Amino acid sequence: MEARERQILLHLINAAAHVEVQLRDDVEGGAPILVMLAKARRRAAKAIVDLCEADPSDAERIRSLQNQVNIYGLYVSDIAEIIRSGREADELVAIDDREELVDTIIAEAGPDAEEQIANLMPANF
Repeated sequence: MEARERQILLHLINAAAHVEVQLRDDVEGGAPILVMLAKARRRAAKAIVDLCEADPSDAERIRSLQNQVNIYGLYVSDIAEIIRSGREADELVAIDDREELVDTIIAEAGPDAEEQIANLMPANF
C-alpha cells in the first residue's frame, strides 16, 4: 500500500472514530452530532404530522415538509456511510499491516521461513 493511500485510509478511520464517539450520549462536553440528529428528527416528526394536515393543493408546502423528512434520512445515511467507510478502511490497513509484518519476518528469517509461516497463517489471510 502506498503512503498516500494509507494516509487517506487512516483519515477515514479517524473520521469514523470521531463520529462513533459523538454518537454516544456520555461524551464529555456534549455530542454535536447527537444534537443535530435530535433536532432533525424533531423537525422530521413535526413535518410528518404537518403533511397529514397539509392542503393537498399546496405543492410548495408539501415539498418543504417532505424535504424536512428527507434531511433527517440523509443525516442518518451519511453518518452510517462514514462509519462503514472507516471500518472498511480499518480492515484494509490491518490486512496491509499483517502482510508487511509477514514480509519483514520472511526477509529476516530466510527462505525456509516462508513455508513455515504459510503453514501457521489462517486460510483467509
